[in-house]
Amino acid sequence: MICVNIAFFSMHDPSVNELHTFVAYSINSDTQRFTDSLTDINIGTMSILLASASDIRRRILEDVGVDVEVVVSGLDEESIFRSREDLAPGSLARTLAREKARIVSEKHPGRITIGADQILRHRNNLLQKPVGMLGVRERLELLRGDVHTLHCAVAIARDGSIPFEHDETVLLVMRKFSNVALEEYIAYGGEALARSVGAYRLEDRGLALFERIEGNYHAALGLPLLPLLEALRTLGAINK
Repeated sequence: MICVNIAFFSMHDPSVNELHTFVAYSINSDTQRFTDSLTDINIGTMSILLASASDIRRRILEDVGVDVEVVVSGLDEESIFRSREDLAPGSLARTLAREKARIVSEKHPGRITIGADQILRHRNNLLQKPVGMLGVRERLELLRGDVHTLHCAVAIARDGSIPFEHDETVLLVMRKFSNVALEEYIAYGGEALARSVGAYRLEDRGLALFERIEGNYHAALGLPLLPLLEALRTLGAINK
């Protein structure tokens, strides 16, 4: 039997004057069946699959010694986003993370697969990635001098089963930076900024655009790392 401690914490979002309570993490009822089935395969001889094209997610995992093989899911995120707009941001992020992991795991029997996603909420609007450099400029101008939240989710799948999923929320306050600073950052970041929902990269100079960040840094980058590592240990995918 696997015991999991679940912690709750609250965060106030001044952009909408709401108090949010979040679950730190959970391993669901599929976990025992999942771990029982690991006796049928030497999981240590197989690399973990990452159902994400995100360079930063791959780097985060490799930096802590978790070797991964990137296999993009091909999930139609736009369709899910439109059909599930009634979901809370964290739930929508979980849905996307689960489906990415599930799709890849079903194509690669026996392989542990990690899926992740991130939703940005600004003034009660859920935003998707900007389109092109014009979209990057408009996104940064929209967020400048204001508060937004990132809802970051991660899930683990094997053979279509989801033994673990988790989401975190990070609150970010962007500085009211000058137009000169805006132009400099766009020139520095280039087209890669369009691959980020916020049109910024916290792992480099984008961090200087902010005056305050409340929450987990790795979650803000797109991968809630510590709960994921604990789940991988519990599932026997990495050494304890």
